[in-house]
Amino acid sequence: MDDMEVLIRADDKGGIMGLPFRSKKGYASAKQVDAVIEKLKSNPKMRADKLRVTKDVREKYICSVKAVKEGKKPDLAFKEDRTEELTALIEALEKM
Repeated sequence: MDDMEVLIRADDKGGIMGLPFRSKKGYASAKQVDAVIEKLKSNPKMRADKLRVTKDVREKYICSVKAVKEGKKPDLAFKEDRTEELTALIEALEKM
């Protein structure tokens, strides 16, 4: 959507929400964020792709957290474990 980036998260009701994400071109407008969310809701192919990517990222977090706990070098550099956040997004996308 106009090369602007939108952050997709699970909301507190089990659905999804979008937030403008800062990129080199600035922030997405509320209209652009709404368009991305609507497209995710109405486009099964786009939703399936987002679900696949989110599952892959969650798996990387799980492996990296495990590596850190075992004193090994993680594959993914991270400041905090986002596994729960990603799991909530996966569940919300799967319900759609």
